[in-house]
Amino acid sequence: MRKFYTFCLSILLLSCLSESNVDPGSSATFIRYYNGGNNDESKALEIASDGGFIIAATTTIKKTDADIARTKIKLIKTDKSGNPLWQQLYPAFGVDSLDYTASSIQVNPAGGYVIIGDVIDSKKQGATVNTFPGVSRGLVLLVDDAGLNPKTLSLQFTPGLAQKGKAVAIDANGNILALSTQGTQTMILTRISTVDTISNAYTGGATTLANKLLIDNAGKAVWSGTATASGLTGVRLLRTIPTSPTVDFDLLLNEPGYSLSGFDFCKYGLGYAIAGATNQKPGGGPASTDTDILFYLTTADGQTSRVTSFPFDDPTTPQNEDNQIDAGNAITSTLDGGLIFLSSVNSAAIEGRGDSDFYLIKIDAFGNKIWTSSFGSKFKDDAVAIRQLSDGSYVALGTTTQGSLKILTLFKTNGNGKID
Repeated sequence: MRKFYTFCLSILLLSCLSESNVDPGSSATFIRYYNGGNNDESKALEIASDGGFIIAATTTIKKTDADIARTKIKLIKTDKSGNPLWQQLYPAFGVDSLDYTASSIQVNPAGGYVIIGDVIDSKKQGATVNTFPGVSRGLVLLVDDAGLNPKTLSLQFTPGLAQKGKAVAIDANGNILALSTQGTQTMILTRISTVDTISNAYTGGATTLANKLLIDNAGKAVWSGTATASGLTGVRLLRTIPTSPTVDFDLLLNEPGYSLSGFDFCKYGLGYAIAGATNQKPGGGPASTDTDILFYLTTADGQTSRVTSFPFDDPTTPQNEDNQIDAGNAITSTLDGGLIFLSSVNSAAIEGRGDSDFYLIKIDAFGNKIWTSSFGSKFKDDAVAIRQLSDGSYVALGTTTQGSLKILTLFKTNGNGKID
């Protein structure tokens, strides 16, 4: 395995926006950067059982310009202060025929972690293993608490058609639920148990899925994304019994005349809160040429409860007019009954350091803004995931692109979204 090193680039080079004295080590709040010399793209973040953090990423390795780029899944386990404890790569170096990519990760209640993504095998290995070299298959990867002893499960609903793993969950009985896609029209939910594997396909319009799969109180699977059907682009929300080919509901949540996209969602009350993007301004009016951060709230059966957006326009002045593409990348409920959004927005809109920066919006149960916070590097910062910790603080994951190099970014704020 290559030498792994974490670098917290100097404050002069990658300084926090409007923050100072970010002290590495055991700080209550922090920003950490991780990279091993290759392009690392953040994919998922979860809180480990010991209170530390587990990061899933896809790393692209290319030793020389003449070499074929290889992709691997990278896991990094950190302590509570973001200091790395271990790193693992899958497949291991020396396995040159396999390329893995990551999409999502879950902590396994039985121990270890479950990662979903996809695998491309460039070689024909035999009829029972891989008869379609070069075609992606859904991949479920199980590892222990140290990221060791990997076990892989392949998802092939229709052999020969590219399948990509998107999200994973574990039900109350310890069964793995794996959500994947085949092309742009088909979603596949697979339940993997100790006795059988059951897959069902769901169609109904071109769909881009969020990398999240939820299990409701009745044990039913719920997922979301963006769908285009009958000329409408909206948020797709679907609920089903995990082993059933039929659904409780499959909804296209939209506003006539506007475009809505769903990028992440979470349970909220008895329903669901969705973050994404829309070209609808608060109060209506013609569709805008830009997009704003979308907040969509539904009831338990997927019916619309509230739709609004968060633009950067200042309606009272001609300054700070919003003409940029903004979106809510991640969302989670908070301990006080509210919600927090994580986005990456054009730095000019928040008087930032340049390119795009991380942007937090905290709202109450009625959709009112409580506070906002923004920070990042002088490079391009893309938001991926956010979680709230038991003490009310927040931990979030993103990717910082410095020139042509992609770097994993983990940051923790206090309960007001600030880095002390």
